[in-house]
Amino acid sequence: MYCPKCGYEYQEGFSECADCKIPLKAGSLPEINPTSVKFKEVTSNLRQDEIGIIKSILDARGIVYSVQGETFGSMRSVPSAIRLVVQENQYSEALELLKDFM
Repeated sequence: MYCPKCGYEYQEGFSECADCKIPLKAGSLPEINPTSVKFKEVTSNLRQDEIGIIKSILDARGIVYSVQGETFGSMRSVPSAIRLVVQENQYSEALELLKDFM
């Protein structure tokens, strides 16, 4: 049994995802072909602390994201933008979650 939204797997006997509150599907989570997954930019920002908060919000809802340009202790004199992208099929949900933050 697994949740079709967040992908969390459950043991037999459960019928609803505890986080997403939607019915579970029988079987195991289907494998995703990484070349078929498309991402869309949610934000581009220079502040590492804001990106950290955004990541925690998305993690809590099981939204798949990637951060491009994130560094720790960079020696670059001119910082570059940090881009946060989410799976295209989760883009609307991510924007709705982050509307009050961004």
